[in-house]
Amino acid sequence: PWADDAAKVGRTKAGFTRINCGVVLLSLQHHELELARRFMAKWVYVSYQVLTGGDNVDPESTSVWKVWQEMLLNEFRGTDQAGLVLLVCSYKIEQLFELLGWGPGKCRVCEEDVEASLALFADELPLPIRFRAFPAFSLNHPEAMVDGAFAPDLHIVHLKGLWWRAVLNQGLLIRDATRSPNWHRDALALQRLVSETWQMALPPDIREAPKFPVQLFDTWPKMRAVSAPPGR
Repeated sequence: PWADDAAKVGRTKAGFTRINCGVVLLSLQHHELELARRFMAKWVYVSYQVLTGGDNVDPESTSVWKVWQEMLLNEFRGTDQAGLVLLVCSYKIEQLFELLGWGPGKCRVCEEDVEASLALFADELPLPIRFRAFPAFSLNHPEAMVDGAFAPDLHIVHLKGLWWRAVLNQGLLIRDATRSPNWHRDALALQRLVSETWQMALPPDIREAPKFPVQLFDTWPKMRAVSAPPGR
């Protein structure tokens, strides 16, 4: 709701489609558990090398990782995002505009399955992975909408950031440039329904008193520290 144009929040500076790693779905069909495990291990490895610029690899490879670090880390605003981008293009960054371009028909991985080869080393077993990117409004919705209402094709709402920590932990509703209670009407109602349903499923002696927003601020107040109870 705070952006007049989707490109302001969805397009990178170089013109790529911005990706988000908040929700990742892995197919475990046909006994592919080992393949999924190898994919996650490779993602962790590649993301770490991008973060460090290949500081712990052989000198010949370091320069390549530093190039990838310079090109991708700030462009995609995160280590995991940059690592995932490298995997999607099979380490061939010249293919990125075809795979992750901005706009209709320019982001192939947004429209169809893309098979990538993730093996990095000569003695490594092949690691073919098919990728498909889904729109955030379906699988990782930022939960802020102009009228506060969920779209009919929404599947997962991701309550994230300091704003939701203030709501859930301290009962504070805050209006600022990118947040407004009016934009979160359905998300707030869903969170309350889920919370009450969960509490009713617990034995009465361990149920918690409901925590719902009771204060509204037009600016951020001084926040008090909140720690989780032991074992929570």
